[in-house]
Amino acid sequence: MNNFGPRVGIAYDPTGSGKTAIRGGGGVFFYSRLPGLFLNDAAIVAPFSLRLDPVEPQVGPLENPLVNYPSFTASFPQRFTLPNVPKTVAFPAIVSVFSLQPGVKWTTSTIYDWNVTVERQLRSDTVLHLSYVGLRGTHLRQDIDLNPATYIAGSTASIQTRRPFQPFGDVIENRNSGANSYNGLQVDLEKRPASGGEGILRHITLLANYTFSKAMEYGLSNNGGITDVGSSKGSGMSFYDPRQHAFETGNADYDHTHRFVASYVWNLPRMSHSNVAVRNLVGGWDWTGIYTVTTGDPLTILSGVERSQTGLGGDRADFVGSASQFGGVASPGNRTPCPTTVAHCTGWLNTSLFAQPAIGTYGNVGKGTFRGPTLWNIDTGLLKNFYPMPSHENFNFQFRGEFFNLFNHPQFADPNVTYSNAAFGSIRATVGTNADSRIIQLALKMMF
Repeated sequence: MNNFGPRVGIAYDPTGSGKTAIRGGGGVFFYSRLPGLFLNDAAIVAPFSLRLDPVEPQVGPLENPLVNYPSFTASFPQRFTLPNVPKTVAFPAIVSVFSLQPGVKWTTSTIYDWNVTVERQLRSDTVLHLSYVGLRGTHLRQDIDLNPATYIAGSTASIQTRRPFQPFGDVIENRNSGANSYNGLQVDLEKRPASGGEGILRHITLLANYTFSKAMEYGLSNNGGITDVGSSKGSGMSFYDPRQHAFETGNADYDHTHRFVASYVWNLPRMSHSNVAVRNLVGGWDWTGIYTVTTGDPLTILSGVERSQTGLGGDRADFVGSASQFGGVASPGNRTPCPTTVAHCTGWLNTSLFAQPAIGTYGNVGKGTFRGPTLWNIDTGLLKNFYPMPSHENFNFQFRGEFFNLFNHPQFADPNVTYSNAAFGSIRATVGTNADSRIIQLALKMMF
């Protein structure tokens, strides 16, 4: 009831000419959760359900995997309802715990959003928009594991026996301490067809948008769904390590520094004063297109091996190159060769600049430090209306030629980012609806 979300906006004409406008606004927004699913993971563990997670060395042979769980073996399978659970029922080891942060008032995830825009009419048919857009998210979902194993140099003890709180396994606590931010410069140019006059630009409709932005986050990418507790262990670094906040702060998964999109419709000359053949075959075509280019995804290089020996499973690789080599980790000029036995394999990361971290460490690669391939694509189309009976314009044919991925180039997916994987550093897939090859569609429509 106290989630007060005000909104405010203002528009100002500084010159009084109607050709320049300054607009600004902001608001407070809240993120909702589904209470019915919020503790789902806690509700589906024994003894409140028949779920059982056997672990070594208690797992029995294949023909009787529950031999070491006599309380389950005696009556398994069985129908099970919550009212029949006695107060003295025991939790089967190893016990997992799911909880909210105790002693802290739960605050709804809050987003603060603001923007300032300057608009200028450049011509009667053209408008330019310059905008700054900001966003700040607070009290966002943050999972942590309060019971990671303690690293002991030279020890061969299992992860479970090295946990500080016994006989518990993972102790997952859900906090609302996550945060994110977005800051972006957005430039939009809008050109409409002119109603009169001459010139080739009069027949063009154009929308061009460029965004230069930075999106940062703390700890959100490693969390599970927004409506449950315990679907992830959160950070790959121990919550008790003072470096954990910096370890989980970096570029958000959706951060794309540059993005440009332009779409156009160009009504080519009608050749209305030419003869019938020229007018029908050459004149009156419409040319359309969409051009898109986007900076690649942020990449976090993972170890793939439990080097920290904490049981958190989020260790990263070590960057072992020099500062001068950092910019050449991921670029076409530094592609590394792929195994000759793998078809359609494109090396992207310079794998020689990475290594496994030392035992007992988490790796030194930052969150979202590197970039995947830049994506760009051009789709275009040509269409022409034919009027076999000029006196009946409600009856005509339209020919359409549409070309997707006009230059027939692959749109590479992100490379494999797990150091221990044999495919590390290589790209083995493409992305996008029309990413694999050029698609040409020809169509003839009759309209009446």
